[in-house]
Amino acid sequence: MRKRLHLIIFAALLCPLAIQAQENDLGQVLKQAHLDYQIGRLDQTITELSRNLDSFQGSDKQRAYRLISICYLDQDKMAEAEEYASKLLNLNQTY
Repeated sequence: MRKRLHLIIFAALLCPLAIQAQENDLGQVLKQAHLDYQIGRLDQTITELSRNLDSFQGSDKQRAYRLISICYLDQDKMAEAEEYASKLLNLNQTY
């Protein structure tokens, strides 16, 4: 019984640390994607953001949609750009 209690307490203490580590990783993905966009690596930007899109939350997801849409605009792929702009507007109608 004591062992289980210790395991539960230990897991409860580690859970916030794991969540914070994941948020830092996603923030790093966004930062790297923005740097890739700035130097013209549009395909790499789209790939990295698309791979992590389901993990992003809130304003980070909005930034990801915006950056993907801009990358497609730079590549003159209007249909794809409109698709991601539409997804952005679904998240935030005032954008």
